[in-house]
Amino acid sequence: MKLRLDKDLERFLAQIRALLPEEKVYLVGGAVRDILLHKTIRDLDFVLARGSIKLAKAVKKHFQGVWYTLDDEHQTARVILNQGEPNEKVLDFTSFVGESLDADLRQRDFSINAMAIDLDDPNLLIDPLNGRQDLAGRILRLTNPKSLLSDPLRVIRGIRMIRFYNLSESIEILDSMRVAVLELGKISGERVRDELLKCLDLPDLPATFTLLARFGIYQFLQREISPAAALMHSADFHTFHEGVLDWGDPSENKPLWFVQKATLLENLEYLLKNIQKVKNNASLPPTEISNAVLDELRKSMGESLQAKHTRGQLLILAAFFYLFGFEADFADNLTRLLMLGQKENKALEKTAAAYHKIASISDKAEVSNLDLYRLFREADRFALEGALLHLAEEKQSRTRRSAIAIRILETWFNAHEQVVDPPRLIDGTQLQEELAIGPGPALGFFLEQIREAQVTGEVQNRTDALNLVKKLLYNKDFGNPGS
Repeated sequence: MKLRLDKDLERFLAQIRALLPEEKVYLVGGAVRDILLHKTIRDLDFVLARGSIKLAKAVKKHFQGVWYTLDDEHQTARVILNQGEPNEKVLDFTSFVGESLDADLRQRDFSINAMAIDLDDPNLLIDPLNGRQDLAGRILRLTNPKSLLSDPLRVIRGIRMIRFYNLSESIEILDSMRVAVLELGKISGERVRDELLKCLDLPDLPATFTLLARFGIYQFLQREISPAAALMHSADFHTFHEGVLDWGDPSENKPLWFVQKATLLENLEYLLKNIQKVKNNASLPPTEISNAVLDELRKSMGESLQAKHTRGQLLILAAFFYLFGFEADFADNLTRLLMLGQKENKALEKTAAAYHKIASISDKAEVSNLDLYRLFREADRFALEGALLHLAEEKQSRTRRSAIAIRILETWFNAHEQVVDPPRLIDGTQLQEELAIGPGPALGFFLEQIREAQVTGEVQNRTDALNLVKKLLYNKDFGNPGS
């Protein structure tokens, strides 16, 4: 079956082919699929009978890229060209799985990913499993009955394929999914995390969530994080595996947790889209967020925390997994499940703290700037995530909590010195010198009392600060400095 390759791609493949003329080299997998769909190719997988490491080194040298090995046993290496640039390319080189190209393709996940191009004849499609036909018919079909069990991560990848390429699953996939989902615990947290994040990066979060729940993937992962979810989802999980509940059928009565989660994700995605567009959204309750704050939120949510994962991605993960609030060990359990880093763990802890603190202060008759200062002191910048979660929850109801959440966002960006981080008027050393105070934990208490009084307006300068401490000393009001 003939192809028409882009001339630049054909020239690029010819250059790679020339670097190891003694061996047959094939382009396989997702790159071939995307060529058929006329998509830009950034990730390319190459297979050959032998010499994959040798070819990777030659490609790295010829194109002046960087390289490293991924799997010594299967002789797999990765080369990155134009690293960090908009035209970055990732090239993987590996040996056949099996004795031949045909055997290798039949061990892959889905037929649409089991096509190849011989670099000696790059306009000829090698398609033993009719992947091109399945792609045209928008069908996701397994390459073999054991495809999912041989690598259970493929159940999440299958969801991504269905969503991204607008596919329908073939009849045999449902039964295979039911079995393979139960084996997800054998997959490394890093692989689950990376595949899940790719799914959650796709547009229409509720649709992705519905598929993940329909195939039991969401319930399986959630039970690893939340003891309460293990009980809540138990009946739902079993009815799924017994084929009783069809999550894809709009007429089915979905459990309350499912409806609430889908609504939350829809609202959060709506908020994040408007943040990305940096324009006012009149339906944000109960008042509009200013353009300036939306612009700053866009920068904040795009900020990388660790391993190129952004605060926006972590916020979606938090929303995806929490249930009616955050359980005590939520951050640690999610970190363990998905092998997140320490910075990400701390961000999740502070997001959870902010969420609960905002709920608490919203019950007060009046929320003061001091309440907000204490929120920011506890959660720091992740108070923004807590506020966005409340906005997503309350989008339709326009509650008082929504107004407080918007006030938190506006305060962080527009009143930072006044409320979030008042300037230091005096330090501990100066306090000791001025008032003959000895070293000890009481110093920290006095400094914090000064900052809180700055927020309320009671202290406006250094003299006011000293007078406040004198008053505290006179009344022997040292709080509980040892706590």
